[in-house]
Amino acid sequence: MGNIVAFVKGALHYLGNLAFHLYKPNALKNCDHLIHVQTGDKKGAGTDANVYIRLFNETGVTSSEILLDVPFRDDLEKGTLEVFPCPMLGDFGPISRIEIWRDEAAPWDDWYVDYVMIAHVGSKTKYYFPVHRWIRSYRRYSIKEFDVVLPQHDDCHAARADELKEKRMLYEFVRQVPGLPTQVKTLPVDESFSNEYKWNIVQRKVQMLTESAITKRIIYKWTKLDDIKSMFKFKHFPVPSSVEEWQTDEHFARQRLTGVNAVMIRLCERIPDNLDVDDQMLRPFLEDKTIVQAISAKKLFYTDHKLLKGLATDEHTELCSPLALFYLRNDGTLVPVALQLFQEKAPTNPVFLPSDPKYTWLLAKMWYNNADAQYHQALTHLGLTHLVMEGVAVCTHRNLSPSHPMFRLLAPHFLYIIAINTRGLSVLMCDGGWIDKTLAMKSTGTFELIRRG
Repeated sequence: MGNIVAFVKGALHYLGNLAFHLYKPNALKNCDHLIHVQTGDKKGAGTDANVYIRLFNETGVTSSEILLDVPFRDDLEKGTLEVFPCPMLGDFGPISRIEIWRDEAAPWDDWYVDYVMIAHVGSKTKYYFPVHRWIRSYRRYSIKEFDVVLPQHDDCHAARADELKEKRMLYEFVRQVPGLPTQVKTLPVDESFSNEYKWNIVQRKVQMLTESAITKRIIYKWTKLDDIKSMFKFKHFPVPSSVEEWQTDEHFARQRLTGVNAVMIRLCERIPDNLDVDDQMLRPFLEDKTIVQAISAKKLFYTDHKLLKGLATDEHTELCSPLALFYLRNDGTLVPVALQLFQEKAPTNPVFLPSDPKYTWLLAKMWYNNADAQYHQALTHLGLTHLVMEGVAVCTHRNLSPSHPMFRLLAPHFLYIIAINTRGLSVLMCDGGWIDKTLAMKSTGTFELIRRG
């Protein structure tokens, strides 16, 4: 049955396009502008209602009402870009504003418009009108060219106020998890993933799962560190560029500046009281400088993951809360010179140095990187990026019209962030989810770290 429906829909679409191509030459003879309409790729975005548009020039002269319809074609379907002929306007001049509206002539009359672009057939001049709105029945939407206007300069104050009132009902605040940033109460339809985006995710997931399954079957048991290269074999698991240098001090230090969590390093103006180092210990790695001299020359830097101290972890794992010192050599290279894996000075909490045995020093750096990666994933990435920015996104929708210049600047950066967060908390952060399976601190410790941060 599904195949029959798909065939009929495909046939109707083909016949509609054929009718349009037969209709188009005659239509173009009687028009000097073409109206391009992009319907959004959102659930229920397409419409079967009668849609109208009116054009305004810079002096306020208006066109007649123009019905956006091509005979025998199913117009204004979800995700489609449609072109409509515009009746002859003559010496109309530049188009500065449009009005667009629809009726309730069909049961499926909801309509979401991304933009309208009007092109002059002769001069090729284009006028762009971003809409990014649901078009409600019998309400006329006035859109200026580029649609960027401050509220005090907007002629449609009542419509703007009604729009924000509706947005505040859709974007309600709630605190989903105690102590975490506020989020949207219910995911608005407009924030859902588009079909194209969801399909891309599914495709990539299938490819990665396939490659992962094959890799598990063909890799052999590791007996040395270089054996880790055997798992990088496919398109979605390529050999990392750092595979040949990940053990070096230079690469370790470079991660503090250009790695995933490049927000921790600070200029050292005094040695932290709980870092157990002295001149005798560090001088060999400071190009024969004392600690005071290195600090005075602004060559000493540090990181401190104190927020990790005491976090609950899986009973079979331990998570350190490290401090580290880095030195900027005279040749411009940054290198680590001391690592202390836990916060309190103690005989059982040694400071590791580059002069330690090779694999002792390497393991200390690996412990540090494990802690840094979990700090990044939980706080820097999830807490201070996703969750904090969701609050900004919700607040923006509640208080700024889509026509506001700040909304226009911010909106592209909010794309899918609310949908990602909603899915992330329900799938990744749930009991037994991805966080519980991969992070030592699990979801309980992750939430606690976000509260601390």
